[in-house]
Amino acid sequence: MARHFLIVSYVIQGHINPALRLGQRLASTSAAAVTFSTSVSAHRLMFPGLATPDQEVQDGLISYIPYSDGFDDGDRTDSSYASNFEATSSKNVSAIIRSLADRGRPVTCVIHTLAWTADAARDHGIPSVLFWLQPATVFAIFYHYYHGYDSVIWSNIKNPSFTVNLPGLPPLTIREVPSLLTIPAGDPDFWISKLFGEMIQLIERQKTIGKPTVLVNTFDELEADVLAAIGDEAERSVVYVSFGSLAVLNRHQEEEIRRGLKETGRPYLWVLRKEATAAEEEQEEGEAEKKGMVLKWCSQVRVLSHAAVGCFVTHCGWNSTAETLAYGVPTVGVPKWMDQVTNARMVEIWGTGVRAEVNGDGVLEGSELRRCVEVVMGEGERGKEMRRRAKTWKEKAQEALSQGGSSDRNLRAFVAEIAA
Repeated sequence: MARHFLIVSYVIQGHINPALRLGQRLASTSAAAVTFSTSVSAHRLMFPGLATPDQEVQDGLISYIPYSDGFDDGDRTDSSYASNFEATSSKNVSAIIRSLADRGRPVTCVIHTLAWTADAARDHGIPSVLFWLQPATVFAIFYHYYHGYDSVIWSNIKNPSFTVNLPGLPPLTIREVPSLLTIPAGDPDFWISKLFGEMIQLIERQKTIGKPTVLVNTFDELEADVLAAIGDEAERSVVYVSFGSLAVLNRHQEEEIRRGLKETGRPYLWVLRKEATAAEEEQEEGEAEKKGMVLKWCSQVRVLSHAAVGCFVTHCGWNSTAETLAYGVPTVGVPKWMDQVTNARMVEIWGTGVRAEVNGDGVLEGSELRRCVEVVMGEGERGKEMRRRAKTWKEKAQEALSQGGSSDRNLRAFVAEIAA
């Protein structure tokens, strides 16, 4: 099937101009077809001589098909605009996708400047890509704001000179962070801030099914460090939690783990066996929490091999410990008995994780879980060193298993001795 990009832009010029430039570059540098779509009101301004405001236009390498956002006269001051335009726009973009397919021009990828378009693409089984129109630095600020740093900003909102330290970014004062992040909920412009929040939430949803793709309106040399930091954050952002096939958690321990995970502000995947949960009646399998997912089972090696996983909270059974080393994932150890306590110590010696401390009742408290996760996944030198060590042990494990490696040699020697 020939590639066909549908680029969907919000109505304002600040979205239309960069989105249109992207479409022109795609059309001129590849054999792909490009259709550009913005609201009827903006389309009418772009092509003032049309017989009807929604008339399709073929202009060189790009086709232009507008969608109705429900406000075709362009009056976005209407009090109902903020609450209605997304649903209306999504429905009408979906109709465009369906119409193009019926006409033998199926869309193969949707590129969009606001999150709501992804719903229309998903309904048709088409991949979608967010086009972030601002600098990578601003993307990183919004990303971290919605991953636990909102409290830092709002607790110091009355001190514009207060310095905020965000991972991978230079120090910023409150007055230097995007003003949309300091708009209170009751403000008339708060809905604009919510649009940005929806984009970050979209990325988190897409992480559950694969690696999300974001196009950023910048270039490598301009923001190299920030782009590298964003790549690392999106690739190693998820906390994976599993305590093996024998552990049984009481209600108190389960609540503490849930609290600690939520307090990290990070997305998480928690495997909680059916017979291990004390609150099964309150949580169905696959239930999605605000930033996490609780499952009864998953393929652990598939999870650990996924680039999104940045930390494994584990009981330190040897199978799990060996798998974390093989896949280069740092750990938070929560051992209970048998060899687990020794394995947890060995992880510390190998430099790839920390052991969490339990209280006098043997319970891992939420605050301790949060602390340990932040040590392992945070931007401190200790966490960075653990991630470097984890990568090194992954490479050594691969060497050992490869032809001529120590494990390969020993297994061959065993077979030869038995056969002798």
